[in-house]
Formats: sequence, C-alpha cells, structure tokens
Amino acid sequence: MITPGAALLELAAASQQYFVMCAPFVKERVVAQLLSAAPRGVKPVLYTRWRPDEVAAGVSDTEVLELLRSHEGVVYLHDRLHAKYYRNESGALIGSANLTGAALGWSPNPNIELLIASGVGAVQDIENHLAAESYMATDAIAREVEDVASLLPRQADVPEVAVTSSVGDLWIPSLRVPGDLYIAYLQGAEVLASRSASAAVTDLAVLELPAGLDRSQFRLLVGRRLRNERLFKAIDAFLEQPRRFGEVRQMIGELTGLDRSNSDDAWQTVMRWMLEFLPSRYSRTVRRHSEVITRISGHDREATQ
Repeated sequence: MITPGAALLELAAASQQYFVMCAPFVKERVVAQLLSAAPRGVKPVLYTRWRPDEVAAGVSDTEVLELLRSHEGVVYLHDRLHAKYYRNESGALIGSANLTGAALGWSPNPNIELLIASGVGAVQDIENHLAAESYMATDAIAREVEDVASLLPRQADVPEVAVTSSVGDLWIPSLRVPGDLYIAYLQGAEVLASRSASAAVTDLAVLELPAGLDRSQFRLLVGRRLRNERLFKAIDAFLEQPRRFGEVRQMIGELTGLDRSNSDDAWQTVMRWMLEFLPSRYSRTVRRHSEVITRISGHDREATQ
C-alpha cells in the first residue's frame, strides 16, 4: 500500500507550474522534503493556520514561510482551516493527512491516514473560498505568533522524520535508562549524554506526549502508551506465568527476527521500561542467578507516584 507521503511526493514531482498544499498542521522538514521532489521553477503555495498553542505544541512551524519564499512561493493563513488537500495542475489528493511526519508515514509511529486521488475540479470551490478569506503570512505575523507561543508550555523538540529502534511495526525503546526520559522531556534531550540524548529524542517522537506534564502525569501516560504497543502487548500476554530472562529473550527473537545478542539488548531495555512505568503491574526477582519477571495478578493499574 502506498503511503500518503509517497503519494504526495509523486504529486509534487508531477507538478509543472504550481504545487498547492492545504493543511492546518505543517512541519518545515516535511514541506522541505516535498519541495525537493518538485521540478525546478515550480511555485509552491501553502494554505495553513498559525495558532500559538499549536506552534507551542510542536505541530506547526512558522519557519515554513522562509522555506516557501526560498522557492518563490507564498503562505496564506486561515485560522479556521481544517481541510487537507494537495494539488498540481492535473490532479489532486484529498483526505485526512496533515503535513507532518506522523501523518505522511515518515515518523516512527505513523498515523493511519487517507489521501484519495481526485481531479483538480474537486477542490476548486474550497480553494476559491480560501483565496477570498485567507491573508498572506508575513515575518511580523510569524514573530507575533512565536512570541505568544513562547509564553505557553512547549512540546519536546522531536524530529518529524526519525530513525527508530523498530522491527516492522514493532517499536523497541532506545533509551536504556528510562528514568532519564522525563529529564529529556522537561529540560530537553541535550542535557543527557549524546547517545542517551539521541535515544530519548527518538522515544519521545514515538510516544507523542503532550506538553506540560508533571512527573506523575508523565509516568502514567507513558505507561498507558506502552500497554498499547504491540511488542509490549505480546510480552504482557507471555507473562501470564513467571518467565526467566532467557524465555522472554527467545520470544522477542521469534517475534522480531532479532539475533540472540540484539534480542538480549532489546529485552533488557524493555524490562527496564516496564518496571519504571508500570511498577504495579510487573515484578522482578533473581532466582539462581537468573532474572524472573512476573505479571502481578490483580494489579492492572499504572503507577502514579
């Protein structure tokens, strides 16, 4: 199945004079990737919105203004915009996908989105409506939005297009000391050692946490995210009875195709995350020089302390 991102790259590459993008949430890296596929001389046009709370939350970048200018393009703003469509002179894509890595399938944990091919006529009325009601983005507007956004809680700065520790659609956490994740979330990953910083950025990108969480809220929400991940679900089911370290390592290897060494590393990291963020659900003991992990019967709640 072709991803929304791949379909958009094809549409951009087929443009001859114009490439029109319409979406409320827009990330600079994503637009840059699309424009790199368009032939030289194609003029990009972007319809979007800049709400300070959304810029602070990290779902939109005002930097797209300078990016489009560098391609002789223009940005128009409409605060009530919700439509998403993309077109060139000969065709259009209409659907649910914003211009973000998660929407286009370019992030570690992509959304399920839809873009349907259509004729240009299908979007002509809404584009005429937008052209009549929208206003052109300027540096002054961008500065004003950024000034207000700076007063609001900000989302951790995470990449829209990222490389993650994953096998197929299975996410495997990268940060080996999960207690450092909140530090990276709160203060920025740069406060960690370089290797841990890179891992924290990747994991935060997958988790997609809102800004402004205190430590207890953070732990609660990460625990909930973990329980919805396919790898963690599989391990949780496997732990219906106590399991030795080697048993779970072998199960992870069979599920992911990882070799013994990588399965060992993956299980060590995953176990630390489970014990850090779901301590009331799992326990760890050492028996005869082997770690045994157990799912605690009757305890189905995440830690909040």
